[in-house]
Formats: sequence, structure tokens, C-alpha cells
Amino acid sequence: MIEKKKTILKHLLTYMPGRYFSQFVGFFIALFMKRFLGPFYAGVWALLRVIERYIRYLELGTPVSVFYKLPFFIGQGKKEEADEVKNVVFSFLMVVTFIASLGVASYALCFSKHLSHEMFWGLLAVSVILICERVYNFYILLLRTNKDYNILSKSLCFDAIINLLLVLFVVSRFKLYGLFVVVIILPILNVLFIRHYVKYNIRWVFNWRKAFTYVKFGLPMYLSSILSMLLNSVDRIMVVSMLGFQQLGFYSIAVMAKSYSAQLSTNFSHVTSPHFIEDFGKGDKKRLPLYVVDGSFSVSCFMAIILGVIFIFSLPIIRLVLPAFEPGLTALRIFLLTSFFMSLASFPQDYIVTRDKQIILLPFMFIALAINVALNYYFIKSGFGINGAATATAISSGFYLLSIFSYGMRYFANVKGILQYIFKIFLPLIYLLIVVLLLENFITYPGIWLNSFIKSGLFLIASIVVVLLLEKETGLVRILIGLLKEKFSRS
Repeated sequence: MIEKKKTILKHLLTYMPGRYFSQFVGFFIALFMKRFLGPFYAGVWALLRVIERYIRYLELGTPVSVFYKLPFFIGQGKKEEADEVKNVVFSFLMVVTFIASLGVASYALCFSKHLSHEMFWGLLAVSVILICERVYNFYILLLRTNKDYNILSKSLCFDAIINLLLVLFVVSRFKLYGLFVVVIILPILNVLFIRHYVKYNIRWVFNWRKAFTYVKFGLPMYLSSILSMLLNSVDRIMVVSMLGFQQLGFYSIAVMAKSYSAQLSTNFSHVTSPHFIEDFGKGDKKRLPLYVVDGSFSVSCFMAIILGVIFIFSLPIIRLVLPAFEPGLTALRIFLLTSFFMSLASFPQDYIVTRDKQIILLPFMFIALAINVALNYYFIKSGFGINGAATATAISSGFYLLSIFSYGMRYFANVKGILQYIFKIFLPLIYLLIVVLLLENFITYPGIWLNSFIKSGLFLIASIVVVLLLEKETGLVRILIGLLKEKFSRS
């Protein structure tokens, strides 16, 4: 298992620089977009994105088949089957995406008199965006499943740089309508960049019998992803319907922070999942519980530290860059808990799917969604506004995480072991949350930036305890240091 950990960490060291650069630049892209759009246009764009995400689910779970079956067949050495999954799913996706895009455009044209100017052009833009992003996302999926992390890292850097330039020179001038153009052009440029390095020999293969097989495999995950999308967007729908576009605009910075902080943890799952599934294809099932145990605890430690720093610096950054959005600050900080919970969900979820028990994800997700809707309605009606919506989402996300962890671990632990492990993965969060609250209440220096830097320094010192605990439990810190020494000695 030590050699496997080394391989995974090597892939992480290849992938993460590009990913973190992309996320670092992307954070400022999002800030600039909020500044250029303002609360009202930001609310319109947030609603269009929700509509777009709903429409994407016409894929019927077929990308799930690529994600799980392609590494599985690679692990078994079945190249023809791996190519078949890739080509059949791509052809199916393009057909259904074109039909969906045509439907969106037709709706906008038929009901143009009943739509605002922004929503009319926004829906027409979405009809084109769906096709462009579908092709780009499929290429990204292939890069991940084939473990081409060097090319993936480069493509992410390219995307970030071009996106930033387009936002600064186009969105700043043409506002919402410039954003429509940028989101259409960007995936086209990204696909051309990727194809400069790798082609993947994607072919049109209209085998509907096979496509149905892949739909059947991915259907439980597809339904679960719909419920997950509802879980992650119902708060925005309820905020805009009960509080209006401006409050949704304030709330959008919380959603933005959750999205970018959660992406930090997906770096691990993007690398570990293909290894995890490939080992399952090889029949090496003894390692599978270790992926769940070590992987989720590692992400827990990492996310607890990252989210603490985001909490501390959220106030000065918003006041500097997005002062008009400051009413959303508290919701942003609450939403960090949602980021933590959902960042850990991929590990037990992958384990459940490899055991072909993905159907169990549906009731857990449905209950979490029901909790989210009920609490959102109660908190908003009780006058807690967007802070109540953020709290409701955090509670429901925490329920979902606990549910799938408990179910997944029942295959290799008893009730006592499950409870001990759940406490273990929450320990870094609890410890560092206490540290943050103590710093917020007892450390006050003149100047908001000086205050934040001092707090962050003290916080990072306190985080050494978490790093030492990570090394004790997994041994990853020592392996990582050894790999870094090797890398620097070669350069």
C-alpha cells in the first residue's frame, strides 16, 4: 500500500499545481465577475446556471459509466471495451444535448414576450453553452479517467488564464451579455488546447443497445446526482422566490465560496478515484477500505485547515473587492461547513458504488433534500434570511455525509468502530473551529488586514497539531516530504 500511496501522491504533485493555480485565479475571476455584474445581474446569472444544471441531467447518468467502467476495463486490460464505453457515451451525450439545446432556444423564442430582456438572451446563450461545455467536460473526464494529469494540469492553467483575460476585457465592458459570449468561447478554446496534446480517437458510435446498458448502470447515480443538485440549489431557488434577486445576489458569494473551497478537496478524489476503481477491476479488493479510511481522513485534515484560513480572510477580501456583497458574509462563513461535509462524501460514495450498492444513495439523498427544504422554509420564514438558508444546507449536507459513511463502513466495521471513525474525521474540524472562534473573540488589532494576518499566523501554528495527527494515522506527510526531496534534487 505504501507504493500505491507514493504513486497517488506523485499524481497529486503533477495535478495539484495546475489545479490550485486554476482555482486561485478562478477565485479572483469570480470576484471580478461579481464586481462587474453587480448584485442584480449576478442573481440573474446564478438563476441561469441553475437552469443549465437542471438541463444537463438529460445525460441520464451515462458519464458515470465512463468514470467507473473505463478505469475498471483498463484494470482488466480490456482496451476494446474501454473504447466502446468512451465512444458510445460521447455519441449519446451529443445527441441528447443537441435536443435539449434546441428545446431551450425554442422556449426562449416562443415565450420572448413573457421574458425579461436578460432572461431571453440568457436562455439563448444557455442553448449554445450546453453543447460547448458538454464537449469540453467530456475531454476533462477522459483526462481524469486515463490519469493524464500532466495534460490536465496544463489545460486547467490555460483555462484560468484565458478566462481571466476574457472577464477583464469583455465582461468588464459588456457586463452580463459579455459574460454570455465568454462562457461560449472559453470551452471551445479549451478543447482545441487539449487536442493539441491528445486526441483520444473519439468516434461516433450509435449503439443504442449499449447506450441503454450504460444508462441502466448509471441510473441510480444519475437519480442521486439530481437529488444532489437539488440539495445544492434548492436554497437558491427558495431565496430568490421568498427574498428576491438582490438577496440571491448577496447569497451568491456564499455559493461561490462553497464551490471553490469544495473544489480544493475534489483534487484528491479526481486522483484517487481512478486508482481506486482500477484496483477494483484488478480484483484487489483488500485495498478498497483503506482508500475510504485514509483518503477521507486526509481530506478532513486538509479541508479543516483551508476552510479556517478562508474564514479568517473572508471579511477583508470582501470589503476590498466586493463591498456591495458584504451582507452575504455570514452566510458565506456558514456555508464553509457544507463545503467540509460534501468534500468528504466522494470516498464512501465510491466505495458504495464499487460494491454495486449505489441504489442506497437515493433514500439518503432524498431525506437530506427534504430536510433542506423544510429547514430553508422554516428559517427564512422565521426571519433568518440568507443566513438561515445557509444553515439549512449545512445541516442537510452533514446528515447526508453521516448517512453514507455509516452505511459504507458497515461492510468492514462494527457500530463502535463506525462511531469512532466518524468522530475521528470530524476531530480536525472541531479542533480548528474552536481555534478560529477563540481567535475571532480574543485577537483584535487595529487594521483589518493586520488583524487577519496575525490571526491566520496563529491559526496555522495551531494547525501543526492536525498535520502531526495526519502523519500518525496515514504516514502521508513523510512520504510527501520524501517525494518533494526527490523532485527538487532532480531539478
